[in-house]
Amino acid sequence: MIINEIALGVRFLLEVYGTLAIVFNILKMKQMGSHRYIVAVLALFIVIALWMLFVSPKASIQVSSHVRFAIEIVIIGFSILMQYIGGQEIGALLYILLYAISKAIIAFN
Repeated sequence: MIINEIALGVRFLLEVYGTLAIVFNILKMKQMGSHRYIVAVLALFIVIALWMLFVSPKASIQVSSHVRFAIEIVIIGFSILMQYIGGQEIGALLYILLYAISKAIIAFN
């Protein structure tokens, strides 16, 4: 039981890290000029809204597990892509690994 709680805590921290990685790497894109601040804030709100509405344990809109998983994968994939583009390849790999492990522990408990 304690392992499941630890996995849920790790998953939450990974969700926060993934969201911040998206915002941080958008802010690093100098070629976007001052628009990057607007895009970063919009991305933050979009990710948080999608997560709260569809993916979180207390989601406002109940969808099938397949749709929920698809939305989760898109958000996680975007975070991984932004980390990779931002030159954080090892961070992206660790993120994938930790997320997969925590997801498996939660699924099998």
